[in-house]
Parts: sequence; C-alpha cells; structure tokens
Amino acid sequence: MKRKLFLADLSYINVGREWTIIPFPLNIGYIAAFTQKMLPDVFDIRLFKDPNKFLDAITNEKPDLVALSNYIWNKNLQLEFAKYIKMLHPDCITVMGGPNYNFSEATWIEQFARKNRQIDFHIEGEGESKFYNVAACCVVNDFDLSAVMAANLAGATFIDPCTDRLIVNGLMPAEGLWSRLEDLNLDRKNGRLRDLDDVPSPYLTGLLDEFLADPNFCPIIETNRGCPYACTFCDWGAMSKSSSAMFSTERVVEELRYIAEHNVCKTSYLYIGDANFGLFKRDIEFARLLRELKDSRGFPQNVYMYFAKNSSEKVVRIAEILKDMTPISLSRQTQNEEVLKIIKRSNISTDTFNSVAALAKSLGIDSYVELIYTLPGESKKSFYAGVREVMKQNTDSLHMFPAMLLDGSEMGTQASRTRYGLKGEWRWIDGCAGSYGPVNAIEFEEIIASTKVMSREDYMEVRLFHFLQALFLDTKIYKDVEVLLGDLLIFDLIMDIIANYHSAPGPLRELIDDFIYQANAEFVPEPSSHFTKAEVERRFNTSVKLNPLFIAKLLYDTGVRKAFHVFLKERVSAIGNATEREIDGVIEFIDASVYPFDGSLIRDITMHFDAVAFANRPPFQRVKASGYLSERPRIFRYRKPITYMQFIGEMDKSLPLSKKVYEVLLHHTHETFRYTLLNRLEDEITDFAVTQAGVPAGHGYGDSEKRIIRLEDGWLY
Repeated sequence: MKRKLFLADLSYINVGREWTIIPFPLNIGYIAAFTQKMLPDVFDIRLFKDPNKFLDAITNEKPDLVALSNYIWNKNLQLEFAKYIKMLHPDCITVMGGPNYNFSEATWIEQFARKNRQIDFHIEGEGESKFYNVAACCVVNDFDLSAVMAANLAGATFIDPCTDRLIVNGLMPAEGLWSRLEDLNLDRKNGRLRDLDDVPSPYLTGLLDEFLADPNFCPIIETNRGCPYACTFCDWGAMSKSSSAMFSTERVVEELRYIAEHNVCKTSYLYIGDANFGLFKRDIEFARLLRELKDSRGFPQNVYMYFAKNSSEKVVRIAEILKDMTPISLSRQTQNEEVLKIIKRSNISTDTFNSVAALAKSLGIDSYVELIYTLPGESKKSFYAGVREVMKQNTDSLHMFPAMLLDGSEMGTQASRTRYGLKGEWRWIDGCAGSYGPVNAIEFEEIIASTKVMSREDYMEVRLFHFLQALFLDTKIYKDVEVLLGDLLIFDLIMDIIANYHSAPGPLRELIDDFIYQANAEFVPEPSSHFTKAEVERRFNTSVKLNPLFIAKLLYDTGVRKAFHVFLKERVSAIGNATEREIDGVIEFIDASVYPFDGSLIRDITMHFDAVAFANRPPFQRVKASGYLSERPRIFRYRKPITYMQFIGEMDKSLPLSKKVYEVLLHHTHETFRYTLLNRLEDEITDFAVTQAGVPAGHGYGDSEKRIIRLEDGWLY
C-alpha cells in the first residue's frame, strides 16, 4: 500500500473575504514532481493550498509524511497546522522549507527549531533534492521518526533527540551523513540541481491539474530560477545562491501552452515567478508567445511579473509586446549612492532610465518607479532628495514601500540590525488571518520604523508623504495639478501640504490627523504567536491598508473632498503663479473624473475647460492650464464600464460610502486602483440637446457574473 505524502503551501482562504489572487502551489508542485520521479509508486501524493481542504484531509486520513512551506504570509498558519497534525497523528513526520528562514545565524535557527518542535526537519534553500533525501530515508526506515533522525540526514536541520543538540547538515559528503544523492547531477556546495529540467514539470505531469480546473486560483510559472543580485533587503539571491539557472525553452513553451489550454481561472492572470524577467534574450520570445496566447485563446489577459532589476531595452521590448497586459517597473529603491553600497545594489544610469521611461510612454505603456524608505543609511533628508530627483525625471508613476526585515535576508540578520540601528515594528498582513476548525492564525510583517539616521518621527512624516504621493502620483488621481506648479514639482506641493495642513479646513485636517494616528496604531512591538477565533475576527474588522482607505475617505466622506479642493487651491496659489481660473479649471477637471458610485453608467458634465484636449496633452512637456480654459460652457461625456453596485448593495447599509468603496478596492475590483475610482472621459458632446437624462444605471456586471479578484498591490500600504 502506498504511503500518504501531503504537501501544503496554504493561503488564507476565507469565503467572502478574498483579498488577492491566489497563485497555484508551484513550489510544492516541484517538490512533488521530483519526489514522484525519484521514488515512483511509493507515495500517494496530494497538494494543498486551501486550509479547509487540508483540515478535512488530515482529520479524516493519516498522512505518513507532511511537507510545509515557510513564507512571510503563511508561516504561522503552517506552524499551527503542524501542531494539530502532531496532535492527531504523533507518528507523522513533518518537514518545513522555504525562504522565510535565517540559516546564516546559528542562534536564530536554533531558537526557531526549539520553539517549533512540531517540525521534525527544516530544509534550507532549494528543496527538491533535500526533501527527496528526507523522503528516501523515511522509506528505508519504515517512517520511524527516531530511526530517521538517528540516520543523520544530509541536507536537513533538526534537534537531535538523543543529545538535544541542533544539527545543521549540508550536502557535502561527510562521514556519518545519510544520503541517497550520489546519482544526482547536484552542486552539493550550493545545494542545487545543475539542470533544472531534472525536475519534472508539475504542469505537464498533471500534478497541478486540479488547480487549473479551479477558478479561484491563478497559474504561476518559472522560466528560470535564481537571482544574480545580492540586495540585502531581499532573500531571493540568498535563496538561490545568487545565480540563475534556466528551465529549457521547449519546456517553458509547452507549459505555457498547456496552461492556456486547460486553465479556467476567472481572474485571467498569469504570474511569472522569475526574479528578473527580461534579463535574458529569450524572454522576448516568451513575451511573444504570451501575446499570441492572449490573442488566440484569450488567456492570459494580464501578466504579473518582476522585471529585471536594472531595466534595459529588453524590458521595454517585452513591455511593447505585452502592452496592455503588464506595466513596466523602473526599479530604483534609492537614489543615494552610499545606501546603494550598503544594500549591495546598483542602478542604471540616469540617461538610460530617462530613455526607457520616455520610450515606454511613447508606446503607451504604463511605467512606474519603485523606491523604499527607511533603508539602512537613508535619512529622511536623503530620501526626500532622492524622491525629488526621481520626480524631476520622466516619471509616469511612483510606487513607495517601507523597508521590511525579512528572515533570510542579509538586512534581517542581527549583525545588520546592530550595525545600522534597524528597529522593526510589526503590523498585520492584510487578509492573512483565519480560523479553520481548531487552527487559528494571523501573519505579521516587520517594518523598519527607525534607524541610526532616521528617527521614528521621521518615519511617520515619510509615511504621511507616502499617503499623499499615492494620491497625487501613484494613483495619479491628482497628478494633473502639476501643470499649475510652473518650475516646481508635485514633491514641493506635497511637502507644502505636510507643513501647512494644520491650517486646512476642519474635515481635511481631521482626516490627516486620523491617518497619522492610524499609522502609529497599526504597529505592535512584538506579535503574539497564539490567537483565538475572537482575535482573528477582530483583525478582519480592522482596516490595515491605510492608503486606499484614506484615499477613499478623502474622496467620499462628507465634506472632505470639498475641503481638500479649497486647501489645494490655497496651497497651489501660495507656492506657484497659476491664476485662480487656471486652478479652478484643473480642479474642476479632476473632480469630474471621480466616480460617485451612484450606479450611473454615463455622466455628461459641463465645465469651462477643454477636458479632451487637456487629457491628450503631450507627455513630459510643460504646458499652461490657461491654454485649456474655455469662455463658453462645454459638455463632456464620461463613462463607467463597471460600477460595482452589485457588491455595494450587498454590504451593510450602515457603512459609509468610503468604507464600501474601500471594500470594493480590496476585494471586488479587477481594474487598477485608479480606474476603479474614476470615470473614463470619452469625448465632448457638441449636441447640447443630448443629456444624460434617461440613461439607465446598471451594475456593470451580468446577473451570472461572480466576484472577480484583482491583483494585489502591496504599494497601497
């Protein structure tokens, strides 16, 4: 009789509270495919992503071996399930692996292993060969845990029950190590298979077919594995030993075609799990195939990927091919040369950066720049200087992130924390909480709240700046005010708002004060590791994504948007030289675009401003708002293709509109943040007899349409 092998990479799946696209468990798919190849006919293998299904399986069946992943977004959930497994099935052998480990510091790994004795073996780095070795040893020793531990497995970390010592074994041959790796084409020093095609495809072997048939999951694929960079804030390079290995081109092509043929995912997204898509010339051919598949099969409609860190012409070529399928990221992280050295990173030259951004704009491709604040060595002053420098360049949009301390990254080590004075505080990862039978879990992320050169007060000011720049530049809802600033930048306007908001009209001042309070309150010094169902439920009733919540409050809470427009007009007048009519015209243009969430599909709006000409003004060119002012009233038609009224109508009627819009943004939209909130300008109505009277309102969804999950945007934090 076959032994039962369960592999779990669980996500928080809570019916009615979905918060992101959930990718297939490709990671454990690789582990399963390699184990199945090396130990044929030994195991009945099952893969799990849904905690509810996993709970049902371990309750009604007795697994012999369970493998669990360890990521920042599911560590506590996996560990709590491991406890429950050991309670139900004490003889079941448990193994955990993944990037969320600090194997570089012996003290850390020993504390983690001792605290979590429900895990028998821990695996570092790429897991296919190491897990196979554990599984093979289990088979040889008839799944007797004591015997497996006594064998002293190569490639495993565990607490020796006889000596109570932490054992950390590598793969290099050594006396006393148990190993079945002799016949593998293995780089033992780095713990990697030299040929990735030695791992069978979990798609082409059918291991992921159940997920292709489930509309609640999204396919993910790797074309290569590893990262040639060693950025200290990331654990990708360490996880892959800082080099890239490729799956064969033929295999990737076959997998993509297989996915497109069999996938029923209602999100129509495809994840590419490479660290640097666009690093290799062949990636252009993969992009062509993705375009062909969209055009011929309708899948994928959208592709989520991490573009090559040092953006190049290859990246732009890929973006040109994919066009509407993905935006292009111009990754910077910091403009400070000293900080770049500290985090072991380099940026492309300013000239190359500008040419890539301009080319993307000319092709009609969305692009954005990424920056991280509170990196080691980055002061508030130097960060602001970098933001200002980026805004002076051809920046279409800006994404900002607070620095995180990840287990497995160099920046997360105690040595780095001490050297740079990195002090982390913890906040709940939105959506990562759940109760599944007796298992309750919540996940937290550690944010750098202060360093030797940036105080916590500095952090909170930058956090407010982050919110305001999301409003102006990231979502681009108020980006158009840049035409009113002359030689100044939106950066200067945001800094002026921060300095003077205490004099703003009451509703706006109160909103900003509340944002600052909430930004402080979301942190806890140290998260708990044990939770009750009541605590999990309380988390669900606490909004965490402050940027989208407060943008929704600014736009839809009574009196706040009006107060903001009054204050915005005052501050633009104070720092610039635009006339009152110019300011009024641009604010009127912006205000007309904000969708009122009243169910209307079409709105005809009258203004003394040429909205169409202004919307189509040349990119990256300074223009004056006076050129778009109109002496006569003009009518412009706006359309909202998706109104989301179906979902708003199902919400608690006591909720304010801003909270309902926030829920739509996080849980129900498949548009970008910007287009969820805005009407689409169509054209000027020249026949003044044509009005919106009689235009029917609608849901924007057919009666049979179900919830569509959009891609998660971490930058909205």
